[in-house]
Order: sequence, then structure tokens, then C-alpha cells
Amino acid sequence: MSHIYGAMHYFFGVGFIVCSLFMFTNYYIGDTTTVTETYEIVDRSSMPGNKHNRSKRQPLIRIRYQKKIKELVFSYQYYKMMEFYNTVELETRKGYLGYDIIENKTLKL
Repeated sequence: MSHIYGAMHYFFGVGFIVCSLFMFTNYYIGDTTTVTETYEIVDRSSMPGNKHNRSKRQPLIRIRYQKKIKELVFSYQYYKMMEFYNTVELETRKGYLGYDIIENKTLKL
């Protein structure tokens, strides 16, 4: 039985280290030039806040990013005006391993 627990700890520990190295490499060695683009909002919904603030709903905005539907979650302060926003402005940069990194996101009327 102890072999199973040992293997489990080893698997999760090594997995965490590999995942962390992957994320670190993509983020810190990536390109520093940012690109700002505007995307039209495809759909809107909301999700509950954190454990202690369930009533503070957060807007969930869907956009078409590189031919795929992506979801962006914004702070609860944007919830009341969520229906009035038409576009999202994303400031992104290329990561070292080819994955995009979102530097900033802004809702636009």
C-alpha cells in the first residue's frame, strides 16, 4: 500500500514541476512585444462570485479568438453594465513555446 502512495506523490510532484517549468518558460522567455486587438462579444452569461461572495456575480464574456470560442471572466463591478458592452480589447503577446499570453483585457462600450 505504501508503494501506491509513494507512486502517487511522485507522479503529482513531478507533474507539478514539469507544468511549472513549462509555464515559466512560455511566460518569461516569450516575446516582449504586445499586440492590441478588438474582438466582438459573441455571448454573455455570468457566474457566481467566490465562496464568501456568491451574490457578487461575475460577467462571463465569450469571444471568437483565432476561430475558437474563448471565455473571459471579468470582475463583479462590470456585471450591472454587462449587456451594454459590445467589444473586448485584448493586449496579448507570444509566449516562447507559441502559446499566447493575455497581458490586459478591457471591456468597451
